[in-house]
Amino acid sequence: MGKLKLTTGRINGFLCSPATPQTFLWDIDVPGLAVRATPPNKQNPTGKKSFIFQGKLDGKDIRMVIGDIRVWDIETGDHSRPGAREEARRLRALIDKGIDPRTEKKERIQKIRDEANRAKHTFFDAVKDYVEKKRRETDSLPLKPRTQHDYLAMVAAPKKRKNGTMGQPGLLYSLADVPLHKIDSDAIRAVHQNALKHGERQAAYAMQVLRAVLNWNGVKIANNPLSREAAGKDRIRVPQSKAAKKPIPVERIGGWWKALDLAANPPTRDYFRFLVLTGARVSEPKKILVKDCDTVAARLTIRDTKNREDHEILFSRQVAAIVKRNIAGKKPEDALFVLADGKKTIATIIDRSGAVFRAKDLRSTFATIAARLVNAYALKDMMNHLHAGDVTGTNYVRTDDDTLRAGWQAVADFIEAKAAEPPPAEVADLDAAREAKSKAAA
Repeated sequence: MGKLKLTTGRINGFLCSPATPQTFLWDIDVPGLAVRATPPNKQNPTGKKSFIFQGKLDGKDIRMVIGDIRVWDIETGDHSRPGAREEARRLRALIDKGIDPRTEKKERIQKIRDEANRAKHTFFDAVKDYVEKKRRETDSLPLKPRTQHDYLAMVAAPKKRKNGTMGQPGLLYSLADVPLHKIDSDAIRAVHQNALKHGERQAAYAMQVLRAVLNWNGVKIANNPLSREAAGKDRIRVPQSKAAKKPIPVERIGGWWKALDLAANPPTRDYFRFLVLTGARVSEPKKILVKDCDTVAARLTIRDTKNREDHEILFSRQVAAIVKRNIAGKKPEDALFVLADGKKTIATIIDRSGAVFRAKDLRSTFATIAARLVNAYALKDMMNHLHAGDVTGTNYVRTDDDTLRAGWQAVADFIEAKAAEPPPAEVADLDAAREAKSKAAA
């Protein structure tokens, strides 16, 4: 059939003979545009009709379907349906530019699918992907379980307590169901303001998590208050985490050491002793197993520490005694320390010594004492710190076991020597007051 001007009436009256697989009605106005009809069948008594486009690219014929005539109009009309002539002209323009319209269509469809998937990808999904797939750039290791737990807790829904009341949601929970690409600067500011109600440190951590997840996903937010490009007056400043520097004062360390004996739970007492004698991080002694301790060689290994390396501690006499007490009667797979309520033990020690402290302060206490007694390179190794940026420490200095063991022994001896000294006046007065009060009550 020759070419003629396609109209709605001609298209509707155009039929394909049952004896022919398909037939075409070509448009005279737009080269390459046609209606293709197929024979009628039970499902479609008039046959199926579609707009198609045909052209040549690099000397080869290209034919592709534009769409069903029930969806597409020959013209744009009232814009309730797309126009086939307009689409055919667009496809012709692509060919004239040397672009294969079939490839362009695939890419366009994929982009639409990607956008749809992106709309379904919530901030909760992004956090979950982050904790599962994020790898450190230095060694390609995954995030530690504690870090994964902390990140997921940020988007956790409130849980019902045993007493029937509801707990607090995660600080980023309000963003959990928000599509990642729809998070804007106003949402970030609102979350930050709410997080500040829980304290500046918690708010800072929440912003660190939010920023990390957004950056990992390459999300760009206009006027992002977490970006360095944001104006100073509009920026949310997220301070870097710093170790708390609250060591027990040297003049009180002796009283603190003696007060440990008054705490009720022996393993918890030994746990605090171990922290201050070794400089270990609060969480590290809790994962030491009996099989990690070598009492013959007087050393133990803490596995997979914060810097992702194993850390070896060489026993002082005092630590050797602690380990010996706590492995007695246990199997290799048992934990070295079985801890009770540490808060009660801390309260007892503070009450008896007057030295206010937290468990994390004992690492700082150790470092403060050790800094008096050993060289800087030995102290870094005893604290399990990397020599980052220190060429000498990284490439040349090797602290031998004898030096390290002597360092740990020097710290332990210093603490015991302080415990043997008379207590400060105010501590002595406190004991006297307690004794007088007890006699008066009797």
